[in-house]
Amino acid sequence: MKHVDLTDLIGALSAAVDSAGQNLTRPSVGDVYRNGDGSKTIIGGGTPTGVTQWVGDTTAPGRPIGITATSRNGAVWVTWDGTLDGGIPTDFSHVQFTLADDGRTIDLGSLAKAGTLTVASLTPDDVVIITATAYDDAHDDTGKSTPNASTPSDPVQVTVASAVDPETVERAQQDAQTALNQAGQAAQNVVPQYAVSGSDTDPPDTGWSTDTPRPLANQYTWMRTVTTHGDKTTTTSAPVRTTGNSAILIDIHATRGIAFHNNDIDTTLRLTVLCGARRVTTLDELHAVLGSSAYIQWTALTGSARTPVIISNSDPMVTDDGFSLTLSPDNVDVSVTFTADVMS
Repeated sequence: MKHVDLTDLIGALSAAVDSAGQNLTRPSVGDVYRNGDGSKTIIGGGTPTGVTQWVGDTTAPGRPIGITATSRNGAVWVTWDGTLDGGIPTDFSHVQFTLADDGRTIDLGSLAKAGTLTVASLTPDDVVIITATAYDDAHDDTGKSTPNASTPSDPVQVTVASAVDPETVERAQQDAQTALNQAGQAAQNVVPQYAVSGSDTDPPDTGWSTDTPRPLANQYTWMRTVTTHGDKTTTTSAPVRTTGNSAILIDIHATRGIAFHNNDIDTTLRLTVLCGARRVTTLDELHAVLGSSAYIQWTALTGSARTPVIISNSDPMVTDDGFSLTLSPDNVDVSVTFTADVMS
């Protein structure tokens, strides 16, 4: 009879049981394919997605390049042109961006392709530093993500701009100063003054008053205007003789006073011609006194050179056959003097 070594048999059975236990507890590997870079792709086998790429890959992508940063209104914009040092590998996943600001680190987010990220509510004039790291899509044998990280990009430094651009502030200050200057030059009050003289060529030096004069025989009436500007300075126009051998005066009344402002209120100047003791307020009355060829002519003295511009009686500003002139804010820029003459 042949004797069997029970020790060898028991060892063999134990090894078989261990092998069976391992086959029952270890997941199926699935189909394994070798990639050209030495990594593997597993299809099936119980991986989370069914297909697991870049298994065993240990090669990190190149560091991100082509990063720029700008700032305005207390925010920073970071732009990546989509390039990596050495090119984009086939297993590339994304680039992660961070911003360092005075000891704190802010996660800006990630980009899988060229694009822009932004962060707001930063402190103006702070110098912030942006860096980026590229990651691939590597996994281990169980399908777990084990990405390889690149070396950080070169730091990009930018100063946080104020919410108000300094040039905008300076421009606003200049505009405000210009407005103040214009307001100072704008006419606030225009007062006509009268005086009488025995000369029809030389205006008088004294005797000027706002009262309507009563010239005697062989006397001539002269008129000038005193304009008070917004800065409280005054200018006096050159005297103009308003009468010939017969005393004829022009009195102008403003419906809203004699202070003109660049606002939304219209002002109407109403004219009265004084022919001795007679008050003329219509064209028919003017024709009766001076003849049928007589008419009213309004003139605007504009600019620093006081260039005279005749206002046609057909202009919408002129009504009542020239006896009324209506002014709106559009008619006054900085300083304009309006005069009226009786023509015949």
